[in-house]
Amino acid sequence: VNDCQTNFQKKFDSVPTTSSVHVRASAQRRHHFMKAKNIEAASKVITESQILINMVSRRVRQLNAGSRPLIDAEIGEGFADIALQEIAQGKIGLAAPETLAA
Repeated sequence: VNDCQTNFQKKFDSVPTTSSVHVRASAQRRHHFMKAKNIEAASKVITESQILINMVSRRVRQLNAGSRPLIDAEIGEGFADIALQEIAQGKIGLAAPETLAA
């Protein structure tokens, strides 16, 4: 009886659960996290964090839509890192607000 329970437990433990399948699937996906050095460099140019976030977000959408990078990007580099490097190198920046006509 003890051997039967042990064999059953081994088989039961080897069956993947929903959470373990999810973990394996998500671990196989390639995630691109922004590199700290790119964030630091862009933060020196655009000091207001909310503005920087909005600029990076907008540029990432443009890159996803097919726009070409304004810098020589490394193969496999994420769009967020490309956007941060473009900001740090002065390739993109804030436009001066237009004055309202009186």
